[in-house]
Amino acid sequence: MKKMKLARFKGMLEDHLGLSFVVLAVVFLLIGSMVVPSFTAAADEEDEETAPEWVEGDMWRYEELTPMPEEDIIIEFERRVTDESRIIMPTEDGGEESFDTYVVTETIYHEDGGQNRTDIHFWEDNLAEIYNIPHEDENRLPTGYAPPVVELDFPLWEGKEWSGEARFFVNPENRDDSEPDRKYAYEGGVENITTKEIGIGEFEETYMINLHVEQYREEDGQTVIEQVRRYEIYYSPDVRNIIHKDIFETQYWEEEDEYREEWIGEETLVAYDLEPVEDDDEEEASLLGVGVFLVIIGVGTAIFTVYKKVKRGF
Repeated sequence: MKKMKLARFKGMLEDHLGLSFVVLAVVFLLIGSMVVPSFTAAADEEDEETAPEWVEGDMWRYEELTPMPEEDIIIEFERRVTDESRIIMPTEDGGEESFDTYVVTETIYHEDGGQNRTDIHFWEDNLAEIYNIPHEDENRLPTGYAPPVVELDFPLWEGKEWSGEARFFVNPENRDDSEPDRKYAYEGGVENITTKEIGIGEFEETYMINLHVEQYREEDGQTVIEQVRRYEIYYSPDVRNIIHKDIFETQYWEEEDEYREEWIGEETLVAYDLEPVEDDDEEEASLLGVGVFLVIIGVGTAIFTVYKKVKRGF
């Protein structure tokens, strides 16, 4: 009788241990499938800075300085995200191109107390200006770029370079043809990642970008360069935007009979207010934690059930 009981117990134990092994194997596979993608996503985000997400209510205020012989001109302007939109812009070949954009209301504050407001559409992919609609000034027509000059080609990393052609339109919605009023050629690149100090503080891990832009026109089969500018741009992920921009222009000096690059102004961030953005990583981590907890409960229940059956059989 004892031998029969022992044999029966041994068989039951082997069966339930096999079941337990299968349950545990499935559990570990489930946990692994949840954890590995999370770690992979985190690693990818550490390697490259993706385009920031702007949300309604985000605000940046800048001070624009233009040097003049007698007195510098200083203007403050504020940009606030008010909406999202998809706009359709004409292309040079007579077609159309759509862009998903952030709608940003820009308010320019004048020394005499006056204000000018403009709604500007910024391309969500790279924060490039696509289209603007003036509010109060009836003499100003809407203007647009299709495609635009790309200042920030996300994702950014040290040594990255990009280039392209841009087209500028006046009143693109009511044009009889798609020939742009002005054309641009640009080349940009991230020179380094540095710490940039401005009036409101010190910003670490700031991307310093060099952007060359040539404005030109086609005349009698020839390309005529109208303007050459260079921008030193400092982008900070901490504020989801540019914190400082130095503007240079190549000018012809008749007395010296030479072309020379001159600094012609700057824009500097003087205040900002950002709305919180939902963190997909935190949400994923939270769901992962709940999933792991439920799996652990299931494993414990399965093992306890096997244990009870083995005990009853013995």
